Amino acid sequence: MRRNERQVSKKSALRDIIEACDTCRIAFYTEKAPYIVPLSFGFTWDDTLELYFHCAIEGRKIDLMRACDQVGFEMDTGHDLIKDEIACNWSTLYKSVIGAGRLSLVDDHEQKIRCMDRIMEHYGSKGSPAYDPAVLKRTAVLKLEVTELSGKEKR
Repeated sequence: MRRNERQVSKKSALRDIIEACDTCRIAFYTEKAPYIVPLSFGFTWDDTLELYFHCAIEGRKIDLMRACDQVGFEMDTGHDLIKDEIACNWSTLYKSVIGAGRLSLVDDHEQKIRCMDRIMEHYGSKGSPAYDPAVLKRTAVLKLEVTELSGKEKR
């Protein structure tokens, strides 16, 4: 990182950034160009950080994941524009995390529900959400096991 004073390395500070974010952008590899998609997410962070997503059981994301399970991701929050009379002095306050990892499909029904619970919890759901079994059957749950993570902020 070029600007070391902006690096965020403490786990608690990285967790705070992730908790404040409402969208995670996943970058998939393609032959032509990266394919980036914004997704709702949930997470757990015990020994390792795992991010969870839901999507349709078939489509471009699933196809790209099966072709190459290595993906990148990005999240950001805390945006505030800093204006100045001099154009080159304009700036933005922010907090962000970027990283990479291995994306996989969650097949186990109980694990799928636990992952969905983390997604719901991230957006403010309290208690045990109810899931329509027919909808859950048509929903894919993806797990991203994070292998690289860095954080950055400008205060």
